[in-house]
Amino acid sequence: MKLTLITTLLSLFIAFGAIAQDNEAIVGQLGSSNDVMIGQVGIENSVSVYQQGDENSIEISQFGSHEVAIEQAGAENRATIQQLEGVQNSAPGASSAYVEQAGTLNDVTLRQYGEHITDVIQSGIENTIQLTQDQSNSTVSSLGEEYGSGAFALLMQDGFSNDIMLAQNGSHYANISQNGSQNRATVMQDGLSLANIARIEQNGSNNDATIEQFGRQNSATIRQTGSGHNVHVEQVGYGNRATVIQN
Repeated sequence: MKLTLITTLLSLFIAFGAIAQDNEAIVGQLGSSNDVMIGQVGIENSVSVYQQGDENSIEISQFGSHEVAIEQAGAENRATIQQLEGVQNSAPGASSAYVEQAGTLNDVTLRQYGEHITDVIQSGIENTIQLTQDQSNSTVSSLGEEYGSGAFALLMQDGFSNDIMLAQNGSHYANISQNGSQNRATVMQDGLSLANIARIEQNGSNNDATIEQFGRQNSATIRQTGSGHNVHVEQVGYGNRATVIQN
């Protein structure tokens, strides 16, 4: 399902060479004023990009053995991916990323510095995801798929002007779901193999939820329905539990 548009419209693609050995970039664009910038350094880098609509933009930088597949449909969507190193399929220096966006003015910024796999899907208008993963064996998925034994994040957004900022360093779990408009969710998890758990669910408008976890085996759950709610949970130490529900 992920590469449906890319495979069915393969005849539209333009393949061109990359910077070093075994690099490959495949780009297909349909519409007007779409922009793609690709830079690859190393071996066995691969990029597959399809854009449909107007004024969509993609910028990708890879330094190692990486794979990227991006689909964008709509107008003025932005996706920025930078992958530096990691391990995938026993090949050193490899991360994999898949990003799909449909709608208008959606934005994804992704940076990976280890053994990561990413899967992010957004639909709607002016939704934003900013993601940074530093430790090895990390996973981001909007579909509940898990790879490896490190950090895991489930990100889902649909609506208008929602924003997610997620930073994980270590083996942590984050589940964020937002529906509505102008909701903001921030999760920061730090530590190595310390299994902090953060869950945020927001429905409504103008809700703001922040979870900061520094330690191990801490758990925080935030559920907000309505408008104008604001919650900030900070956990430092071991085995702390926090639950906040606002209607």
